[in-house]
Formats: sequence, structure tokens, C-alpha cells
Amino acid sequence: MKKTKLLIFFIVLSSCNQYLGSVDPDYTPSNEVTEIFSKIQNDTNTVEVELGNVIYPKVNNSALKINNIEIDKIINTEKNSVVNFFNYKIFLSKKNNIYEIDKNSNEISYEYKVDLNKEEQFLHFLEYKDKIYVITNKSRLFILDGQNATLLIDYDIFINNTPIVLDEIIIIFSVFGDIYQI
Repeated sequence: MKKTKLLIFFIVLSSCNQYLGSVDPDYTPSNEVTEIFSKIQNDTNTVEVELGNVIYPKVNNSALKINNIEIDKIINTEKNSVVNFFNYKIFLSKKNNIYEIDKNSNEISYEYKVDLNKEEQFLHFLEYKDKIYVITNKSRLFILDGQNATLLIDYDIFINNTPIVLDEIIIIFSVFGDIYQI
């Protein structure tokens, strides 16, 4: 089909006598330029614009000035890092570690090393009765007490969504569509 179209194109092109269209026998080209904008008059009228009442701030709040704010890097995160804020502390997961960072000093207070299984990762931090809990995607629940992360219970259910926390109940969703209540 392509060969047929190409053949027809060459036949049509060869019948055009090297150019498309026709030229009068007495045609002589000229170098004349036509003024396109010659008939347009310059518009010098100005239009007044009324903005209405402009309200200026009466008091300058120094807290709104951002010129003296500094940005300090605390720690790097990763793709699967989970971050939560509890009681002036930031909890961040990174690989097999959980970092507790003080919001006021921006320094790492504690580093919890957690023994995770293969392909297990942290999913969510929970706070209950002033204690911090961590749940993983294999529904293992850890408690952060002092400087240790202790395994409380292993439900051995593969979950894929962030759990829902309602008062004293944790609702988890398995990868197979089951809903469990802890």
C-alpha cells in the first residue's frame, strides 16, 4: 500500500513541470515593499484606572518576617520512612531503626534498633496512654520504652494500609481483604 502511494506521488510530481501552479509568461518580479501599518493612527489616549481603597497593615508583626529563619538538616529520610509527631517529639523510621528527635533542639534523642524480618517495614506510629507503639506491614506491634523497642505481639498478618486507630481499638486491613480488630 505504501509503495502504491509513493508511486502515485512521483507520477503527480513529475507531471507538474518542476513547479506547482502556473506563471504568467509576462511576469516580472519586483522588489516593492508594502507598508502594512501605514494607515493605522497612533493611539495616544490614556485610560484612567481606579483601584479603590487600598488598605495597608497598621501593625507590622515581627513574627511574620522570615528573613532570619534558618533551616537545619536533622536527618535523611528514605522512600519507606514513616514520620509522626507526639509530645514535642518527632518519630522517624529508617530501615531497621527508629529515631526519636526532640522538636526543640532538633537533635536525635534515641535510636531504637528493631530486628525486622525480610521485606518487613514500619507502617505507622501509635500513641496510647503516653506510650509510643509501632506497627509493621507484617502486623507486628512494638512498644518504645526507654531506650528499647520491645515486640509486644506478632499477629502474622500481612497488611498493606495504614491502620485506623479508634480510642483503644486498632483496625488493620490484610492484603487479602480481611479486616481485623486489635
